[in-house]
Amino acid sequence: MKKNPKFQIIMGALILQNDFLRQTPQIAFYEVIEIVNELKYCFYKDKRKTIRSLSAQIILRLFATLYLEFRLLPSSNKSNEGYLDQFIKSFSKQDILDIFYTNGFEGRLIFQSHGIDLGSLNEINTKLTTILHKFY
Repeated sequence: MKKNPKFQIIMGALILQNDFLRQTPQIAFYEVIEIVNELKYCFYKDKRKTIRSLSAQIILRLFATLYLEFRLLPSSNKSNEGYLDQFIKSFSKQDILDIFYTNGFEGRLIFQSHGIDLGSLNEINTKLTTILHKFY
């Protein structure tokens, strides 16, 4: 019988990935993109709130970084778009909405730290939908 990893190990790994993305997002996504399936598992299958919250933060940071690098910046390297495809295969528009609304205020701060304005509270739904349409 296969044991599940201990809480401290998963939490430690997620904290490291989250900090890595927070400090150097343009470089970090090359590493973090490799664990998108594990992040999805942590968010949807793990019942522990801390693990879900940390994985949600990482997913949103990764989404915001990819959006900025591949959709907003005209000088993005087209040869790296495989990373974008890998993310899109793992997370749908609805997944991103679910993740965003799980950590609504935190999600808004993550987008702001990437220079993505979601506007006022009344505009968040509209702007987030527009961003998702541009991304997907």
